[in-house]
Amino acid sequence: MTAVKTLVAVMTLMLLLGLGLLAYGMAQQSSKLGQPEGDEVRPSAVGSLSVFNTLALDEPAGSSVAGVTTDGQGRALLTITGGGRPDRVVVVDMAEGRRLGVVTLDGRYGYEPSSNR
Repeated sequence: MTAVKTLVAVMTLMLLLGLGLLAYGMAQQSSKLGQPEGDEVRPSAVGSLSVFNTLALDEPAGSSVAGVTTDGQGRALLTITGGGRPDRVVVVDMAEGRRLGVVTLDGRYGYEPSSNR
């Protein structure tokens, strides 16, 4: 009977030690929550946003930005709606402040960006 009590006590201590280590590991990793991993954000691209002051997208009047996301490679993807055109996504190089292209679902309404960008 003593051997069983000793075994239960040792197993209880091991279980508590394991739970303590698990809690410690979670606390250490919680400081990394919300931070990008690896190459998701390049400091050189984000840090150089001050290279340009204004970026003209040459969108028609009535257009509005419905959303902005980044691709992790220094490009911003702007979802543009309205302006008499179908919804579109404008791809912008954040480091150089220039429009790279436009993605539309209907090629009939597509347009070429002017060459002065």
